[in-house]
Amino acid sequence: KQEVRWGQVQYIGQLLTDTELPVYAVARKAGFEYAEHMDVAFKRSKGMTPGQYRAKYRRHHSER
Repeated sequence: KQEVRWGQVQYIGQLLTDTELPVYAVARKAGFEYAEHMDVAFKRSKGMTPGQYRAKYRRHHSER
């Protein structure tokens, strides 16, 4: 279970930085029925919310 969650968190981080998808859509793509559940798992792993992570690590289109 822990390995699965780690993989999900890595995938969430990739989606947050590489796409413009809203957080609820990121949650669905990562296998969470509710964005709130993803928020809890992500924050527990990364120490910040998905929104905070996206703001800090987003890759801007001009940098590609």
